[in-house]
Parts: sequence; structure tokens; C-alpha cells
Amino acid sequence: MLKTAQQKAVFVATYLDTGKVSVSAKKAGIRRETAYSWLNNDPAIQGLIQESQQALYL
Repeated sequence: MLKTAQQKAVFVATYLDTGKVSVSAKKAGIRRETAYSWLNNDPAIQGLIQESQQALYL
């Protein structure tokens, strides 16, 4: 089983690639509820996603 830091890295990478929470959560080995909690409450994850989205628009 992956440790939380690894799970977060896998989740973020997959989410940025697919844009799908369910697919990303499954690949990271976490529940969808956990994924949404990270998306809504983890500033590091929010920052990574925001930076990636901004880079796409530049």
C-alpha cells in the first residue's frame, strides 16, 4: 500500500492528466471522499492544480 505522500502524488498526477476524480482516486488507492477532501482542504494540492491550470492558459 502506498503512503499518504505517495498517494497524493499519484492522485494529483492522474487528476491533472485525466481531470477525473474517480479514476485518480482509484489509481492512488483512496476513496473518492478522501480525494474530494484533499481537493477541498489541502492547500498544497490546490496550489499544484491551480498552477497547472494557469500554465495551460498561458
